[in-house]
Amino acid sequence: MPTFTILKPSRVMDGTDSLPKTGMAVLMQDDRIQAIGPEAQITFPGGATGEILDFPNATLLPGLHRLPYLHQHARYRP
Repeated sequence: MPTFTILKPSRVMDGTDSLPKTGMAVLMQDDRIQAIGPEAQITFPGGATGEILDFPNATLLPGLHRLPYLHQHARYRP
């Protein structure tokens, strides 16, 4: 059975040139992002339940969890 978590940070940076967004939430299923959007639109799917984690002073940068891996394997080669 999948595990769902909703993350509610103070700000979300999506990696584009736009400024960090407030009032956003991130739906996780197990260890994968399923949805990112306004808090009012992010809910557990199909009556599922899960944990809601508030991070009132945090900025979330979704997808950067693999950065150390990329840094190790994308080395500069002249």
